[in-house]
Amino acid sequence: MINTTQRIQSLNTHFFATLEAKITLLQKDGCDIIRLDVGTPDMPPAPHITATLSKAASRPDAHGYQNYRGTPALRQAWRKCTGGFMP
Repeated sequence: MINTTQRIQSLNTHFFATLEAKITLLQKDGCDIIRLDVGTPDMPPAPHITATLSKAASRPDAHGYQNYRGTPALRQAWRKCTGGFMP
């Protein structure tokens, strides 16, 4: 038998696994549940969305590594959100 460490034993159940169990119980009780929590689309994206994605992916400047510090706009938004804290 494999002994697990205390740290592994203290891990909680994944949030979506717990949510799935609750939803299953509600559905068994006859509730009609509309899932907005996970990406399970039953229709493809609208053509204008896939066209825009394709156009963006074909840009030569759309490929490469991001600056590890983030863009200036991201850093500014982060400072605003955190009151000036920068990791």
